[in-house]
Amino acid sequence: MAGRIRLCRTFAPPAVLISERFALGAVIANTSMDQDTQDWYQDDVRTDDGDEFAKGAKLLGEGKYVLPVLSCSLLVGELFDDVQPASVLGDWSDRSLRAALVEAPLMLFMQLATGASRSGEESHDSAWSPFNDSNGVSGHSFVGAFSLITAAKMCDDPYAKTSFYGASTLAA
Repeated sequence: MAGRIRLCRTFAPPAVLISERFALGAVIANTSMDQDTQDWYQDDVRTDDGDEFAKGAKLLGEGKYVLPVLSCSLLVGELFDDVQPASVLGDWSDRSLRAALVEAPLMLFMQLATGASRSGEESHDSAWSPFNDSNGVSGHSFVGAFSLITAAKMCDDPYAKTSFYGASTLAA
């Protein structure tokens, strides 16, 4: 096919992707960007209705709710694996729990390794101070995301996939 340009998509290795995001997080946390963003949000964006929505969305990131739901879903999938919806539910919960087991150690390490506090929580705020605190990575964001991203990866429908990816940001 002379004259045609072949477009191919390349993917960076996971270590490169993690390093890039880690570097971006370092810039945000160790400059005034984090505090400036929080101040802007608190002063110009935050509303009472938004606060109520956030309280509900935060539940998506509560491990004490998400993990039992996934465990029960796995059990339903195992007990009724001959029923299509139950089988899909079991597959989703199995994949989600495996994702949590694989990803949680890295998330926990990053929480500690960055050593950040929440903005306004300590004298060093969100600036990274290794092994000083455990808020450098959001556990709620992690828990709220892994099962919904797993659901998105299982979808063929682009609208459902986009919806799950979008919903994965709500707990944050």
